[in-house]
Amino acid sequence: MHMQTQEHQFNELDIRAVLLLKKRVVDEKDIQTYVNEISTYVNSLNYLYIYNMTNQDLTDLYKALKKFNNISYATVEDYGEVENYQMAYEQLIDSGCQYGVVLEQGYYYEEGDFLRLRKYAIEHIDKNIAVITALPLRGCEPFSRSGEEYRECKGCHLTGALVNLDIFNKIGGLKIEYYQSMFDYEYCLRAQKNNYKIILLENCVIRTTNYKIVEKRYFFMKFSSFEYDLMDLYYQTRNRFYLWEEYETINPEYVKLDKKLYKDEKYDIKRSDPQYRDKFYMMEEAKYDYIRRITGKYKGGKESEKD
Repeated sequence: MHMQTQEHQFNELDIRAVLLLKKRVVDEKDIQTYVNEISTYVNSLNYLYIYNMTNQDLTDLYKALKKFNNISYATVEDYGEVENYQMAYEQLIDSGCQYGVVLEQGYYYEEGDFLRLRKYAIEHIDKNIAVITALPLRGCEPFSRSGEEYRECKGCHLTGALVNLDIFNKIGGLKIEYYQSMFDYEYCLRAQKNNYKIILLENCVIRTTNYKIVEKRYFFMKFSSFEYDLMDLYYQTRNRFYLWEEYETINPEYVKLDKKLYKDEKYDIKRSDPQYRDKFYMMEEAKYDYIRRITGKYKGGKESEKD
C-alpha cells in the first residue's frame, strides 16, 4: 500500500533538483557525508542533476551514489551564486518538471521532511504558491515541533525550497546583478507583489553544516555567535540597500523588519566577533558601492579598481 501511494505521488507531481558541488571532496569521510546528505531527499525526487563545479574528478563520489538510479552528472563552470541558481532553474524548466529545487553541499533534511514538502505541494498544486520551504536551521540549533503546520512568510532562502517553475518563468527569474546573496528574498518579494504566496512548513526542517561559531570574552563573560563570511556580508549588505530602495513603498512591513534585523546583526557582530572591524569595513564598502550604483561581482576596495 505504501509503495503504491508513493508511486502515485511521483506520477502526480514531477519534482526535480540540481545539487551544486563547489567544495572539493578530500577523502572517504567527505564522500560518506555527501552521500548521507543526498540520501535525505533523493528518493523523494523524480530526478537529481549533480553539477560538478570543483575542477576535480569526482568518480569515487559518483560510484558511491550508484545505488540511486535517478541521478545524472555534469561538469559545469562556477559563474557566481545567482547565475548558478538561474542556470539550475533553467535546466529544471527545460526538463518539464513542475517544481524545482536547488541544493548545495552541507544541506540535508530531517528524516521524512522532504517527502512532507512534496505531499504539501501535491495537496496545494492550484493555490498560487510560488515557493514552499522547510524551516532552515544550522546543524547545532534546537528544534521543537509547532502546533501550526504551515504559514505564509515574507521571504526565505531558496536553497532546498520547492520553487514553482511556471511562476518562476512568469515573473522573470532571479536578479543576476545581485551576483550573490539576498536574490532569493528579492524573488520572494516580487512573487508576493504578483499575488503569489511563500509558504513555510514549520514542522519540516532543512539543516546546514556550513557555519562557524566565533566568540569574544569581556572579563568573565563570553559571547558567541555564528560567523559572517566577509564576502557574504559584503553582498548581503549591498543588495539589502538595493532591495530596501525597490520595496520600501511596495512592502514597507518587510523593509522595516529587515532594517531592524540589519541593526541587530551589526550589534551581534560587534559584541561576539573578534574580527568585527574587518566585518564593519566590508559593510561600509558595500554601502559605498551601493551609493555609486555598483552591482555584480565585488571589484576590490580601492577606488582605482572600481573605475
